[in-house]
Amino acid sequence: MPESLLELRSVTKTYPGVTALEDVSVSLGHGEILGLIGENGAGKSTLMKILGGIVAPTGGTIVLDGKSRDRLTVPAATAAGIAFVHQELNLFEISASRPTSISDASRVSADRCASSTPARSMRRSRPFCAGWGWR
Repeated sequence: MPESLLELRSVTKTYPGVTALEDVSVSLGHGEILGLIGENGAGKSTLMKILGGIVAPTGGTIVLDGKSRDRLTVPAATAAGIAFVHQELNLFEISASRPTSISDASRVSADRCASSTPARSMRRSRPFCAGWGWR
């Protein structure tokens, strides 16, 4: 069994004019729980999108189960059990004038999720989106 289940080695992500992550290294062992906190703009969402295979890092290495990779894909991350709730404000259509239950809103969001999910194999008849953690 590899020492670390997941390792990020000197991971960097830059966008035009902005360095979102710079030289981030993290190691997560089997059975460990790791919390990620920081101020707005610190790169938490960017890091999670890299781990979820949604965004490719500009530099660095990701080691998953002992295999080094330049990036993860969504299917590889999902197969490894990596899932998270995206920080998206448009997942639910909520109106102050009309109360909406989460179950009502989730039907709308699941439709959005299915229509925006790039991999056809991830679409299901019931609400499901690995990126949003719905099963």
